[in-house]
Amino acid sequence: METTTFTALAERAGRWWTVRVPQIEGLAVQVRSLDQAEMMARRHIAEALHVPTESVRVEVHTEASVLPAVTKALQARQAAAQAAETAARATRSAVEALLADGASLQEAAIVLRLSPHETAELTSGGHGPAPGPSGGPGGRDASGGHGAASGHGAASGQGTSGGPRAGRGQGDAEPPPVGPSGLPQRTRSTGPTAVHH
Repeated sequence: METTTFTALAERAGRWWTVRVPQIEGLAVQVRSLDQAEMMARRHIAEALHVPTESVRVEVHTEASVLPAVTKALQARQAAAQAAETAARATRSAVEALLADGASLQEAAIVLRLSPHETAELTSGGHGPAPGPSGGPGGRDASGGHGAASGHGAASGQGTSGGPRAGRGQGDAEPPPVGPSGLPQRTRSTGPTAVHH
């Protein structure tokens, strides 16, 4: 069934609410509670136009001049939603830039103070709000360790079956040491500086 949308303006009148529908001249109804405004307005619109109530859709708005605090709250919430979306896009771009620069997923998570799971979601095309920092500086989680430390190797494709470390025996070389920042430490060699990933 085709529906028509009407705007109802609700204004407080003492202990009651007066609900007006500007599209229909003279249509106004009073309700005791604002949650009744949509139903009552829809019923009166249907009666005035001689149409089924199911074909009427009503959006209730409060008068800004009467309830400025509500208007301010709605504007703040809208701005917060827009800021969250902007942050999500910026974070996603930062992850992509770090990966393109040669960083692993784990390193990107540490730099952006995200968990490995949050970083993986961003790289897989997730479009939710930008995740917040995983604890304090350095991306530490609630347990006191680095949020990405437990996923080292798994996030970058290492340490999994068939990966570079698969089948490593006791006699093989140990993994490179990890510095305070969670990134592999640089070690000195006789030739150029070697970086172990």
